[in-house]
Amino acid sequence: MLKPEQIQERFDLIGGSDLYDLFNLGNYGCARKLWYEKKNKYIPEMTPAMERGFLLEDIVRRKFSEEHGDEYDVIEVDDKTFIKDEHIGGHIDGLLTDKKTGKQGVLEIKIPNLYSFKIYQKEGVPEHYTLQVQYYMWLTNSDFAVLVVFNADKWDYFTIKYNRDDELIEDIKEVVYDFINNYIIGADEPAGVYDARCNKCPFNHECASGLKFEKEKTEEEKKQEELLGEKLTELEKLLIEYSEVKSALVVLQEKEKELKTKIDEITPVDSKIVLPQGQVVKSLTHRVSLDTKKIEKELPDVYEKYKKEKEYTTLRIYLRE
Repeated sequence: MLKPEQIQERFDLIGGSDLYDLFNLGNYGCARKLWYEKKNKYIPEMTPAMERGFLLEDIVRRKFSEEHGDEYDVIEVDDKTFIKDEHIGGHIDGLLTDKKTGKQGVLEIKIPNLYSFKIYQKEGVPEHYTLQVQYYMWLTNSDFAVLVVFNADKWDYFTIKYNRDDELIEDIKEVVYDFINNYIIGADEPAGVYDARCNKCPFNHECASGLKFEKEKTEEEKKQEELLGEKLTELEKLLIEYSEVKSALVVLQEKEKELKTKIDEITPVDSKIVLPQGQVVKSLTHRVSLDTKKIEKELPDVYEKYKKEKEYTTLRIYLRE
């Protein structure tokens, strides 16, 4: 859950995550929606993606610190909110010190699902990630930023280092101050985008009189409708529930791994410990396996004679943000 001070920050400040809306980016970004949020002191619903991020942020920060300790000092910051003025601020994930240069940097952590993670690795991260780290460099007067993009399914991450870009920061400041002066302090209203992204906006009825905007369907979407029909909506709901369970499960699995490691460290080999809570058995196991690929290549006749085939279905689920 969002902490009370973080909720208040969303009400009172233009933060780094607001740039997505401020620049009308992606499938849902809209400056008019942001204006409604600030005006109505709207508390966003906790999504599976947000919950996943809150649960794993500390774990990822520790993992990065352990694996990059030769490059950076990860500075513990009690109050991670940096305030520029009464309307501008941001909640950062950590501060860094480059051990070679002594320069200060910002640590930003993103925890997308596996589907998005693979896309970001191949095609690059979304534009608002870049805007956000530059914004935080401006707030903290830092020289660089390290973006850590972590995926819980793979339990792996990649990093991108950004140098401070003062030209881009000036562009960001211009848009931010324009929004504040005209729509937060002033009485004007920002224009809306009025397209398919309005359909899921919480202010649709107030802003667009409840109008639904048709989005041209792709061939893939048309095929899916033909294949599933009314069950498509049911599948969407099931995927949302699945994503929530998966987020909680990842944290529990990491805790289980940590506890098993500690139990293993104190349990002797070839022992059986019986306690009221359960029993622990630790033994040395010998396993023999065959390299079937090598057999297939070097002894194809033997492989064909003894191989066993069976038919079964597989289900793979790739979650999007």
